[in-house]
Amino acid sequence: MPNDSSSNGAQPSNRCAIYIRTSTAKQAESGKASLPAQEASARAYAAERTPPLEVVRVYTEPGYSGTKYNRPTMDQVRRDAHAGLFDWLIIDFGDRFTRGGIAHYGRFLSEFDEAGVRVYLVYERLDLSDPQQRMMGAFIAHQAEEDNRKRAERRRRTYEDYATQGHYVCGKRPPYGFRFPPDERRPDGRLKKGRLIADPVTGPVMQRLFRALAAGATLASLKAELEREHIPTPMGKTLWDVAVISKLLRNPIYWGEASVKLKGVTYRYPPGVVEPLIDRETALVVQARLSQNRRYSPRTLNTRLYTVLAGGRGRCAFCGHALSPHHENANRRAGSPPYITYRCGFATKHYNDCPAPRVRADLADQLVWDTLRDLLLSPDKLAALAEQQAQAELRDDPGSEVQRLKRLLSDTTRKRDNLYAAVAEASNKDVRAGLLTQLELAETSLTTYRTELAALELHLTAYEARRQTLANVTAWATRYRALFLLHEPTDPRGREVIRAVLRALNVTALVGKNTDGVTTAHLTVEVAGPLPYWYLSFGDLDAEALATTQAALTDPDVVAAFAALTDRLQVQRESHLSSLSLKTRRLRQRLTA
Repeated sequence: MPNDSSSNGAQPSNRCAIYIRTSTAKQAESGKASLPAQEASARAYAAERTPPLEVVRVYTEPGYSGTKYNRPTMDQVRRDAHAGLFDWLIIDFGDRFTRGGIAHYGRFLSEFDEAGVRVYLVYERLDLSDPQQRMMGAFIAHQAEEDNRKRAERRRRTYEDYATQGHYVCGKRPPYGFRFPPDERRPDGRLKKGRLIADPVTGPVMQRLFRALAAGATLASLKAELEREHIPTPMGKTLWDVAVISKLLRNPIYWGEASVKLKGVTYRYPPGVVEPLIDRETALVVQARLSQNRRYSPRTLNTRLYTVLAGGRGRCAFCGHALSPHHENANRRAGSPPYITYRCGFATKHYNDCPAPRVRADLADQLVWDTLRDLLLSPDKLAALAEQQAQAELRDDPGSEVQRLKRLLSDTTRKRDNLYAAVAEASNKDVRAGLLTQLELAETSLTTYRTELAALELHLTAYEARRQTLANVTAWATRYRALFLLHEPTDPRGREVIRAVLRALNVTALVGKNTDGVTTAHLTVEVAGPLPYWYLSFGDLDAEALATTQAALTDPDVVAAFAALTDRLQVQRESHLSSLSLKTRRLRQRLTA
């Protein structure tokens, strides 16, 4: 009869816990490895020890594979072991402990050793607190992992033979809408499960779903209809989900294209194994509808890719806050693609405090681009805009204002010098105090005039910079004239060009609607400061877009301008790459020095 003596002479307590596990629910009910059989074997061992072990807890885990390290009940066992609720853990078979190999085996034992808990395997009669017996337990864990791998390989080969011979490879139940032929049975009376035929109850439901969606119904309406008629789901529930309906309608088994994938190899069933429930033409219509739903779904549609005013370029005409693009679903009910609208970001965040209406993004983008394109292709309008912005900042005539400040500065300087001389010659104390007060006022006035003159000179510098930038932008617009004429916000490449133009000119558009409901847009273009040359190019558009546009042009002057621009961009790119290479070599020299 076993006793509590161990190789290290430790005398642990007699509190023990029992852990029992099965991989499937069916194994838990009957057989030599059932849950009752495992518990009885573990209790018998606890009772035959000297002194007997007191069973304080029984941990039951049906339906969990031993290949998993994180199992709910085993996790609880480890937590209770660290809490000191028991000192022994009794397990009937070694493969009930783990099938994860030596790696999982070692991790489990490390945790139980840390908690001061001894593990005992009843069938193998191994006390895993003993070093020699622990080595035998490691071999058993490795063998359990190998047995599991070989079992999976045998199952895969069996399924491959079934598939190549034209038999249906299935799980526990047939797919929704099908059933196995009730008259095809094995010699022992079990169903053969080699073919699928239409189920008289669920088959018409699937046919109805396909035909309804092909006729224009939505997934939401199909869900409501199924629930209203109390038709159960494939799992027997009462509430349907549109994701479940969509997954069923995407399964090619319903229109006769059934296949099974085993170890990366797809086996297509021959005709006659699966009876189609729907014709191929209807299935293609349904797949097109589902693909359209996925394409325009709010979860997958990046609205910024389909608009040009996102990112703060578009502003609300009522409150000035940034507009945000939103996906509209209303139009999808009619079977046509949805559209995108601009909404006021302030109204969205603060529950419609702003009265701004929604604006169709395609209409607003087209209006903004038409207005900006007309401005860029008209040098007179562009010059007038730059002059208007410069005068708005300078207000008065800059030349006369500078002369006035310089005259005041000269007069005040002369007055200050005279006051210094008068203070030096004054002998009366009261007179000197009055002169010092006037001198302080003169110094304050000089500081103010100098500050105003410096600020005005900065404005004059910006004014001249605007005129220089105007020349740059005019030449830039002339070079890219063909791109502006050929591209529209309706195509992806056109949207890239428009976004580059908006970014280069720092365009802000106030978008709204007038009293008649017509979309309006007021543009603010900041033609200020010398633009770097990389702002005057379109990145990856320069080579492909220029070549495509050049082939479509008939104006010789524009063609020549595009050829010169292509050469210039190539020179700039090579210069940029050589500069990067030089910087890289210098950095390497510093690191190795």
